[in-house]
Amino acid sequence: MNTGQILIHRNVTRKTHRSKRLFALTLASGLALLCALCLCLLLSSVAYGAGPAQVTLPVKQTFTSHGSSNPASDVFSYRLVAQGAAPLPDGSATGSWSFTLQGTREVQVGPLTFNSTGIYSYELSCTDDSDVNITGDTEVYRLTVYVKSDLTTLIIIRNNAGEKVSQMSFDQSYRVLPSDSRVMVDPPVVKTVTGNPTQKGRFGFILKAEDPSYPMPAGSDGGAKTIWIMGAGQKDFGVWSYSSDGTYHYTIAELDTSLKNYTYDTEVYTITDVVTDRAGRLVVDRRVTDRSGKQVSLPYSLSFVNRYEGARKTILGGTKDSSHLPKTGDLVHPAFWLAALLLISSVFIALWRYRTSAKAQQATQ
Repeated sequence: MNTGQILIHRNVTRKTHRSKRLFALTLASGLALLCALCLCLLLSSVAYGAGPAQVTLPVKQTFTSHGSSNPASDVFSYRLVAQGAAPLPDGSATGSWSFTLQGTREVQVGPLTFNSTGIYSYELSCTDDSDVNITGDTEVYRLTVYVKSDLTTLIIIRNNAGEKVSQMSFDQSYRVLPSDSRVMVDPPVVKTVTGNPTQKGRFGFILKAEDPSYPMPAGSDGGAKTIWIMGAGQKDFGVWSYSSDGTYHYTIAELDTSLKNYTYDTEVYTITDVVTDRAGRLVVDRRVTDRSGKQVSLPYSLSFVNRYEGARKTILGGTKDSSHLPKTGDLVHPAFWLAALLLISSVFIALWRYRTSAKAQQATQ
């Protein structure tokens, strides 16, 4: 074989080897692509074979009763509203689903079934607001459910403030209505003054609660309220309302302000209020008694009598109670002064006439 033939043989051999390598590389790439495709198909078949995604929603209701009577009902209604095409549990009305919870309990609401990927939104709130004794929770929760391509889910819950929370919680409470102060009997203090005072005295009276935490009328401080009456007259302390049942005690007495020449009334009246829950409203039964325990009959009036003794005056070596004397405070009656003035005037007139007559006689002589 000459040199030319050898060169041709070498070129042919190189081309053949290059073609084989290119074929092997192409074959390997094709096999790798085929394997990847088969793996994707396998994963897809596994995902779809697992069925649709289902989620439940955590809801907690806390019910608290304040008062001695039982509420008419401790069942509360809720509504889950779907946004757009978001799925709802079976038996739902168009666009919403309603359910009830009783007492204090924690439940998983649902399920919600998702057949495809997407973002789904909901709102959940309590719909009860008709009972005046019920303080309902007005929270509105907003839920977002993310359904991924493999049909796994992520639930985000936010409250009214936009904060993320792990659970939708509602606090419901029953409370009796407070007593109506407009129907409370408010006994007035009636002040009577005997004797003959020269001017009106200022008298104080105090309403005091057995416990400073008891309800009191406006203007009270530390479980006590003071009112003032000038001379004889009457005045009341005012009314108040109760928010809890029970028995409450108060006293009303006169303050000894050491007003000169007065004797103070030491009477003490006791007010006993028995507060009970009647059909969801507090009602007050009031009883008023005096120091001896005798009940004050209706219409109530709390009577206090003060006696004005007057100043002690000295008369001819003795003493006399000026409360029996005229209000001027003088021991001599005004008629005496009037008579004395008339007598003096008569004397002056007589003297004047006498002198006038004497001068006339002298002039005629």
